[in-house]
Amino acid sequence: MFAAPATATATVDRMLAVQQHAADQFGLRATGRRVWGYRGRTLSGAAGPHWLRVVCAEAGTEGGKLWNGP
Repeated sequence: MFAAPATATATVDRMLAVQQHAADQFGLRATGRRVWGYRGRTLSGAAGPHWLRVVCAEAGTEGGKLWNGP
């Protein structure tokens, strides 16, 4: 787990909005603590009985590998 990106409030705002939009699309409500990924690239959290994760990637890299490792 990582902290929210401290220097990029636009990134935090965008990721929170995207998480809410994704939850709305599935008829869910984001609940509980939010979990940030490395450098603010992912945002995860409970959404009802489910786990919802959104990922931010540069245009054109959506289908590529985001990282190597566990």
